Amino acid sequence: MPIRLASTSARVSSQSTTLEHDPQVLTRMTHAEYVRLGGAESVEQIMWLAMRGAAEGPLRKVHQNYYLATTTAMTAVLYETLEPSAKDN
Repeated sequence: MPIRLASTSARVSSQSTTLEHDPQVLTRMTHAEYVRLGGAESVEQIMWLAMRGAAEGPLRKVHQNYYLATTTAMTAVLYETLEPSAKDN
């Protein structure tokens, strides 16, 4: 049965796609690189990596929305784990 994982962040861009399809790339970045690329709030992406690590196998992005309600933007993303295909067994 698929599980759904939701997360929010102050900053998300192409990392959302990388988180879904190639999370290993993001694990090689240092905290300083996250801050340099996206500001102090970008370190929150480490929490996204923890979420991704808890979800085994492939993911599918079900929903993504970017909110600019105040001076701090927010992105909400919902992922769903995919069932392994028959050829993976």
